[in-house]
Amino acid sequence: NRVFMTATQRFYSGSNEDIMSMDDIDIYGDVFAEMSFKEAIETEPQLLTDYKVVTIEVTKNEIASFIKENHLVSIDERWGTETESRSLASMIALRKAMNKLPIHNAVSFHSSIAKAKRCKEIQSYIDTRYSFEPIDTFTVSGKIPTTRRNQIVKEFANSDKSLITNSKCLTEGVDVPKIDCIVFSDPRKSQVDIVQALGRALRVKEGKEFGYVIIPVIYDEETNEIDNKNFSEIVSIVRGLSSNDRRIIDYFKMVSETKKSEYFATNGLFEVVSEYIAEDEIVNKIEIKIWEKLAKAEFMTFKTARDFVRSLKLNNLKEWQKFAASIKRP
Repeated sequence: NRVFMTATQRFYSGSNEDIMSMDDIDIYGDVFAEMSFKEAIETEPQLLTDYKVVTIEVTKNEIASFIKENHLVSIDERWGTETESRSLASMIALRKAMNKLPIHNAVSFHSSIAKAKRCKEIQSYIDTRYSFEPIDTFTVSGKIPTTRRNQIVKEFANSDKSLITNSKCLTEGVDVPKIDCIVFSDPRKSQVDIVQALGRALRVKEGKEFGYVIIPVIYDEETNEIDNKNFSEIVSIVRGLSSNDRRIIDYFKMVSETKKSEYFATNGLFEVVSEYIAEDEIVNKIEIKIWEKLAKAEFMTFKTARDFVRSLKLNNLKEWQKFAASIKRP
């Protein structure tokens, strides 16, 4: 049950800015079959579950008081306070999401085994700090033998309310339809990793309406500002998702062309949960940041661009230069 390699899917090599499109007929040949993400969701029988990207606010004071009250000290100096705060924010955001949304079995992705284990431990502290419903927590990594790892995943899947933290071992080859949520605890830069991680939450299961992608937004009540590094993380994740889901690019392109920002939740793809700031404020900031990045990857194919230029019926190079310098050029 490998999920769909379409003509619009991108492969990334080297820098994340290096994009090779499967639209290139000279390299990949003609497309003989294509199914978009939207079609895979809407077809009968349904092949994929739709998803929502949910940004949930966690305040700096909330993080600081949590660390102080639970006497938490980083177990590894290489983490640094900033990394610890982001990891903690992602775990708090997940529990808030579980209170508000129909989430039962979540998977969190971490850049190291130590961080995956640490975030499993953090959940026990969260149970003592907040009035959240307790959950079962598990952790796996590539260093655990396959038989034992499969057993842990099975225990996780059989739990009514659970989280499994992992490092580099659940992005591929795991078919657990009960998974309905993913959390990126550490910043993710690889679009391929992001798409593969999302795939864990898209397996179709009766009664599952959405898979959820949870992203914490760290808010400073004293300065009334949102952590800019959070925005970079959101941009990376949404850009990664857009490599497989054309709906994201279409939405932000519409925002850019009409200069109108409606709600970030257009088409049900995005949702913002915030208690301290107006939704449209965070929406506008996120939209601007994301489109700045997405626009760089949103080039026409050569054939489309050539057909467009020919349709202008320009007479000479000077006319083209004048047009190219205008705001009319897409």
